[in-house]
Amino acid sequence: WAVFAMACSTSWLLYFHRYMFGLIKPALAKEWGLENADLGLLDSTFSLSYSVFQFPLGVAGDALGVHLVLTLLILLWTCGLGLHALAPSVKVMTAARATFGTGQSAVYACLSRITRTWFPDSVRTTLQGFVGVLFGRIGGLSAMLIFGYFLLGYLAMDWRTAVYVIMAPGLLLALIFVVCFRNSPRAHP
Repeated sequence: WAVFAMACSTSWLLYFHRYMFGLIKPALAKEWGLENADLGLLDSTFSLSYSVFQFPLGVAGDALGVHLVLTLLILLWTCGLGLHALAPSVKVMTAARATFGTGQSAVYACLSRITRTWFPDSVRTTLQGFVGVLFGRIGGLSAMLIFGYFLLGYLAMDWRTAVYVIMAPGLLLALIFVVCFRNSPRAHP
C-alpha cells in the first residue's frame, strides 16, 4: 500500500506541476509582452524534451533501477519548476521548460516498472489505471484549485512565490522516494 501511495502521489504531483504552466502563461505574456506563438514555443520546448528523453530515461530506469532514476527525475522536474520562477527572460524560461520536460519524461515508464515489479498480474491494470489516469487527472484539477484559486487568487501570491511554495511537495516526494522505496520487494528491508 505504501508503494501504491507513492506511485499515486507521483502521478498526482506530475500533473499538478504540469498544469500550473497554463495558469502562469497569462502573466508571462503580460510581463514579457509575449504573443501566442512565443507561448506555444515554450509549450513545444516542454513537449520536445519530454518526447526525446522518454525512451532513453525509461531504459535507464530499467537498467539502473527505478529507485535511483525516479528519485532523480522528481528532483529534476522540481528544479525545472523552480527555474520557471527564477527566469528573467524567455531564454531562461525555455531552459526551464526543457529541464521540466526532461524530468517528467520517463516518470510513467518508471511507474509502470513499479507496478510490474511490486504487484501481481491480476491487479496490475487496475493499479495502473488508478495511478496514471485517476490520480494524474486529479493532479491537473488540483493545479487549478490549489495553485490558481487558492495561492494566486485567495492568498493573492504572485506566481513566482506560488511556484516556490509548490516546489516543496516535489522535494518532499523525492526525499520520501529515496528513503522509503526500493526497486523490488526483495530489496526492501
